[in-house]
Amino acid sequence: KQWYQRRVAVGTFFFFMGKCTPEAIKNLIVELSKKGKSVSEISRCTQLPWSTCKDILKKYWVTGNTKNCWNNVKRLKWTERDARTLTRVIKKDPSAPTKLMISEFLKVNPTSFSRATIYRKLEGMGYSRRCLRKQVIIRNANLIKRRKWAKSRLRWAVSDWMGHIFSDETSVQIGENRKIYVWRKNDEKDRPHLVPKKARSSVLKVMMWGCIRSNGKGILLPVKVP
Repeated sequence: KQWYQRRVAVGTFFFFMGKCTPEAIKNLIVELSKKGKSVSEISRCTQLPWSTCKDILKKYWVTGNTKNCWNNVKRLKWTERDARTLTRVIKKDPSAPTKLMISEFLKVNPTSFSRATIYRKLEGMGYSRRCLRKQVIIRNANLIKRRKWAKSRLRWAVSDWMGHIFSDETSVQIGENRKIYVWRKNDEKDRPHLVPKKARSSVLKVMMWGCIRSNGKGILLPVKVP
């Protein structure tokens, strides 16, 4: 009992002082396990957490050793070429889902970068998943008329608005009213390839008319389009 207590004390001292790796302690945990000691008994003898002893034994029984293999792994360095490749993939299809976009990048640039690393690089380059800006088409003549109408009623009281009704119509098309998310930077919302094009007329299209007034909302009616 005294011999392994001395080994544990020396190994623990050098480990926390940063002098060496705790390979001696790992080997001691394996030896105690082979002698029939439980994980709780090993934890009390080595003064290490129960979970640490459990992980060391699990790694030994699965791999056959307790050595750390991360020192032998060649770590790849993110280069400017990788950043340019990722930018080309994003501009090719900005609306592609995150998983599909990362898969396309790995096809073009077959490296060992993980998906989490690529996602972090995206955020570092300033890209994020943003909702596509809606294209509001209003002619300049209508803009001038609306501004003039609003300025003329700027000082109206609440009683002046009691006898007015506001109405408008809208079209509902199957597959055209959903939100579209794209990969872009904060200052790229007005880029031509990120502005939605005019949608084609769908076969399933319904025009609706509705109105509101001061005492509540009105009815919603379908409009027959010739």
